[in-house]
Amino acid sequence: MDVTAKVTALRDFFITLFFVALGMQIPLPTGAIVGLALIIVLFTLVSRPLTVFPPLYAVRQGLRTSIVPSINLAQISEFSLVLIQVGIEARQTTYESGSAVAYAFVVLAVLSTFMMTNSDLITRNAVVGLRRVGVRDLDHAQAESDGPGTHGRKGSIALLGFFRAASSFLSEIERAHPMLLERVYVLDFNPVVYHTLKARGINVFYGDISHVDTLAHAGIAEAEIVISSVPDSLLKGTTNEKLVRHVRAVNPAAKIIATADLLGEADNLYAAGADYVVTGRLAEADELIAAVTTARDGLLSDLRAKLDIRLRDRREVLP
Repeated sequence: MDVTAKVTALRDFFITLFFVALGMQIPLPTGAIVGLALIIVLFTLVSRPLTVFPPLYAVRQGLRTSIVPSINLAQISEFSLVLIQVGIEARQTTYESGSAVAYAFVVLAVLSTFMMTNSDLITRNAVVGLRRVGVRDLDHAQAESDGPGTHGRKGSIALLGFFRAASSFLSEIERAHPMLLERVYVLDFNPVVYHTLKARGINVFYGDISHVDTLAHAGIAEAEIVISSVPDSLLKGTTNEKLVRHVRAVNPAAKIIATADLLGEADNLYAAGADYVVTGRLAEADELIAAVTTARDGLLSDLRAKLDIRLRDRREVLP
């Protein structure tokens, strides 16, 4: 164990002792302490959306991206207990107030865990509620300028969701097949993706691909090729199988390319109507085999040179 590891272990040990000692000073709860703790909990839950949501929404991050941080920050930091202890020693607050903060910290730690676990469901309901009261999302401008189904068109290539695989796919099209670029359009609710693709002049539709209405409005029924490149582990509110079944139902003639995390998922996707299933681990395995065999032949530097050429001057949306 090096010196840094020893110092880190010693630091963690004394931090643990500090919080244990701090916890031992908390008195048994009384009605006044519990009442004050509940007020602190309520204030925290209300203040987070009021302070986090407006600035994110003002810089055009969209409803979803503006709401999620409000949920994830619905807690009190453990360092607040340290500050309270300092305030007690300085006689600027009382033990009862410190105890109320400690109990509020515990309650919010439990509540925020469940809130973050169910953040997708909470966010979806919140977005629906905000839309009903007239709060606009990023898709408002495109709804005014575009009619239903104007993004999808005959011969188009639809990308459902946009993550790293889709970013590299789009970069390869720009590099090797620029004529295909005008046929590609992207459906995603990531504001970074939306603004970046808009700035590049690439057709992009802001929306949640797990919603049937979003796919219909984007014109999936007219697309020639539909690609779902985001694995199930990253999708929210849907799966590749559900996407394939819906696309196949509204567009029987489309060529559907889906993504499988596990090898066993491929059969389910083919049964749902997929025409081809991409499994990233197989592509990585092929690349590793090529690297190993090339290394044995003493030509690994040549293979690396080819890769360096591909990596040079790429315009990835998501690096």
